[in-house]
Amino acid sequence: MIAVRLDSDRSGLFCACCASGHAGYNRQGTDIVCAAVSVLLRTAIHSLSAVPGIKVTADAPERGNVSFRVCMEQTPLQDAAAYMLRYARTFLANGFSDLAAEYPDYVSFREHIIEIE
Repeated sequence: MIAVRLDSDRSGLFCACCASGHAGYNRQGTDIVCAAVSVLLRTAIHSLSAVPGIKVTADAPERGNVSFRVCMEQTPLQDAAAYMLRYARTFLANGFSDLAAEYPDYVSFREHIIEIE
């Protein structure tokens, strides 16, 4: 099973996401559940990395283990960066919630609100 955790702050800004495990829906290379999780994560990482004012730090030490976090830098485009972080949270939460609902034996999803000082 792939366990996905999404962290955001109280205002809905995306902070981090991690996914670990293997879906086991099908054999490696043909697992549509694994592919769906990978596409969501890779698209979010790639898209957020292109936004001015957002710094992305990603780590994938081994197959089946991916995490990334973001921080918003001080910039004149801070409002746009905040909008993108809210959108990323919604996009990922909807995508992972849908996958967990459709494939409950292969994906678990939880969202965690973190306190930022």
